Amino acid sequence: MSPAKTSADTPLDFGLRARTRRLPYSAVGLVLGIVAAVAILTAGKIDEQRADEAELSVWNPVGSPCPSLSVERYTEMGLQAPQANIWAGTRFARWSGGVSCALLDSHGGLGGRPVCQFTSPWNLVVTTRRGVYYFLPGVGHPATISVTDGLPKCVMASNFTARGDKT
Repeated sequence: MSPAKTSADTPLDFGLRARTRRLPYSAVGLVLGIVAAVAILTAGKIDEQRADEAELSVWNPVGSPCPSLSVERYTEMGLQAPQANIWAGTRFARWSGGVSCALLDSHGGLGGRPVCQFTSPWNLVVTTRRGVYYFLPGVGHPATISVTDGLPKCVMASNFTARGDKT
């Protein structure tokens, strides 16, 4: 004989079992989609930042400063810079060689600063809103000039070659 059932043993759902609440599949999919989108955007931003850093290093080679000249010394030496390019409001003139210029982001991406690389300019004349500047890298020496707030900085190094490659 089996023991008698008590009212405590009898469920009160009258044969209907209560469902446990589950998160709908659409909500799970939405959450996973958002997580995946954030991961993809973050990875893309990191890749973009690495590419920007690589580009920046190509355009900012390390080298010794170019010798600079006064206007009097430049005139006295009889130097000329007949080949000129105007880039972002700055005039870059040289005697010879190839040139490649870019506009690099500055001030948090607002505006930019012009940078030009030269293969073998002999002499350079840079005209900015702040004045005219003269440099004498010499025959066969590469140079890079970057201009920040109207002031040029010249170094005797360049990643630009006569073929146009960045090395």
